[in-house]
Amino acid sequence: MFKHPLWIWRHLEELIGSFLLVLLLAVGTMQVGGRYMLNSPLGWTDELSRYIFVWLSIIGASMALREREHFALEVLVDMAPRRLGVAARMFGALAVTGVLLLLVYFGWVWTRTRAGILTPALEIPVSVPYSAIPIGAALMVIRSLEYLVELMRTWRTPALGTAHPKGGVE
Repeated sequence: MFKHPLWIWRHLEELIGSFLLVLLLAVGTMQVGGRYMLNSPLGWTDELSRYIFVWLSIIGASMALREREHFALEVLVDMAPRRLGVAARMFGALAVTGVLLLLVYFGWVWTRTRAGILTPALEIPVSVPYSAIPIGAALMVIRSLEYLVELMRTWRTPALGTAHPKGGVE
């Protein structure tokens, strides 16, 4: 069943998150099964579970940003006139985007400098789990920019039912 690329883009976090959640469940089951049924815990499962959880958290943060579910105090913004509220939301989105761009940059630098170090149990480069930060932050930058575009469209669109002083509708 092939989905339209736009549908895949709109649900990218859910698709990745679902895969990671199933993988986490499988690894956790192997961990418990090895410990209690075989009396021989698999050493790599704990480390892999931790890395999957990190990736899952960063993907979940991107999904929350896309759905605008992160914590925000919007009481004053909601009480402000429409354009002022949109401007405040734009400012907030720009600030978030700026911080995320810093996270992408410094996450990338951090990941690259750790490329030669191997994880203890899996013996993979630590840059693999560390890359969750720059990749997840880059996805969040894109989601934040999408929100900014939506806000710009809202800025240009007149509010329904708001009378303009010079006549017509603003």
